[in-house]
Amino acid sequence: MIKYFFILIGILNLFVIPVTLSADTPVPSTTPKTESPETDYKPYIRIVPEKALTRSDKDLITMALPTQPIVKPKQLRKLLVFDLNVDFEGHRSIVCANFALTQMGLRTKAFDVVVSHDPADFKAEHLQEFGAVVLNNTVGNLFEDEQLRHDFEEYVKNGGGLLVLHSAAEAFICYGGDKIGQDDWAVFGKMLGARNMVHQEVNELVFVTVEHPEHPLTQFFPKEGFWYRDEIPRFVNWYSSEKQLILLRMDSTKSKAQHSALRQSQEHAENDEKNHALLWVQQYGQGRCCYIAFGHNPRVFWDSAMLKLHLAAAQFVLGDLDTSDNNKTE
Repeated sequence: MIKYFFILIGILNLFVIPVTLSADTPVPSTTPKTESPETDYKPYIRIVPEKALTRSDKDLITMALPTQPIVKPKQLRKLLVFDLNVDFEGHRSIVCANFALTQMGLRTKAFDVVVSHDPADFKAEHLQEFGAVVLNNTVGNLFEDEQLRHDFEEYVKNGGGLLVLHSAAEAFICYGGDKIGQDDWAVFGKMLGARNMVHQEVNELVFVTVEHPEHPLTQFFPKEGFWYRDEIPRFVNWYSSEKQLILLRMDSTKSKAQHSALRQSQEHAENDEKNHALLWVQQYGQGRCCYIAFGHNPRVFWDSAMLKLHLAAAQFVLGDLDTSDNNKTE
């Protein structure tokens, strides 16, 4: 009986189809890995899928969209909206911002939007097609290619625009690998105007002070200030507040926000918690740079005043909004 059993097994083996494992299929192993952590590390590239944008999101954004440009555009320009995340899952608000900016451009005819996830678009020959770049909640070390970084910096220095949204302040900071936590490209921090972002809860209620109520980027908000709920960033390191025109600040005296660890690490009295900047503009060379702190939660892009701010900021970095207040330079 046992002899017939083994004969049957041998016959069945003749009909087994060999299976080739794909590169993505995990292969069980009982032997320990000998590669170093540097060899094992591969950046996790994350693009928030378009399906994350719900029908409700689209309807709420569409209802709140401005219908006219802030000023008549000098010419029709293209806006490069980059939304890649590296070693970070990404915010769902990314697709809301992409949709809002695209629709604002179409509706107001102030600009055309091109959404990109490809670092190759930072090559000089590609950047010259665009009037400005928007980093849309991009987190992590977006690209390490020195030529691309050089081209990006030269683009801004020579008159290109840069708009940084919320957590894109963490661009070019390593979120994985052996350099985790390190700032891998200090030049970007200088273009931005600040570095080392921290925050408290993702739905923090703060009082926002309007520093320049008549400025084209703040005219949509109550002069006396307003309450707002979002994930509110604080920056540990500033290059020099003399180089930034601060337009909105968080008033932590009213907000009762506390962050003792951050307060201890700050180098200048002007960076006291009550003065945390939430919106600023500055020049980098001949380039126009702007940072908007809001944008963690999708509902930011359902808010008509916030959408007008983003439209004005886009027109500012594109060069449509000329203001004598923008006299801060790198």
